Amino acid sequence: MSGYFVFEQNGVAFDTRDYDITVVPADIDSAPARSYTAYPRGGGNGDILVNTGRFDNVPRSYYILIDHDFVSTYEALCDALLPFSCYGKLMDSWTTDEFFDAYLDGDLKPILTRNEGMGKVLVTFSRKPQRWLNSGLNPISIPEYTSSNPVTITNPTSFISSPIIEFVCSTMVDQHRVTTICAVNGNAQVLISPNMNNLSSIMTAGNTYTYDCSTGELIEDSTGADLSYLLYGNTYKTKPVSVPKLLPNIANIVNSNEGHKCTIIPRWYTV
Repeated sequence: MSGYFVFEQNGVAFDTRDYDITVVPADIDSAPARSYTAYPRGGGNGDILVNTGRFDNVPRSYYILIDHDFVSTYEALCDALLPFSCYGKLMDSWTTDEFFDAYLDGDLKPILTRNEGMGKVLVTFSRKPQRWLNSGLNPISIPEYTSSNPVTITNPTSFISSPIIEFVCSTMVDQHRVTTICAVNGNAQVLISPNMNNLSSIMTAGNTYTYDCSTGELIEDSTGADLSYLLYGNTYKTKPVSVPKLLPNIANIVNSNEGHKCTIIPRWYTV
């Protein structure tokens, strides 16, 4: 069945529907392989396996079928696709409820038929193992002061989710305060000042901040400033706490604290 794919990177998109071509899958994606480190077992058979906690990338390939003006169309496709040089967002008509983090892997392989004006092009992406669900981008609002009336979020997948937490700071936070923003299943993400004398305030009331539970980045939305050094556990004066995670197949209990209004973007995925 013919369809299309779209590849987006840094606000620039390549869409096969912009060309007079036909797109079909070149293969069926294989399941990602779990990555292990193997150590020889002295005095015995077999290896000792250490789970690295990751899955390997998976190739995702398409054939672009060209039934006229092959050379000029192929050159136009190369001009449009080859400038993409890193990971981007890959979407297609065969998985409309999912998307992938992928990069263009290798060259665009032209395959001519007997008629020089016709042929096909093999386009291969290397994608991360996660099949991100579009439903995981839907924001979930956590009202202010939900300590006694928490919000329940059910993870519909079999994998732990590392959400994005967006919050509006309710009060000025200075260098002498420890502020709890959000708690998931009792594991709070805490912000703390590095207690530097020249900092009168580190977070401003009314400003919006974004915390990525996967990368550990804390960003002030209006300025783009990276405030990750303020996170509890990132200074020598404090000990780490658990980063919020949304556990699979259970109802996760989420609280907002100290009047901070939060939004959770759960980022559900399968593999």
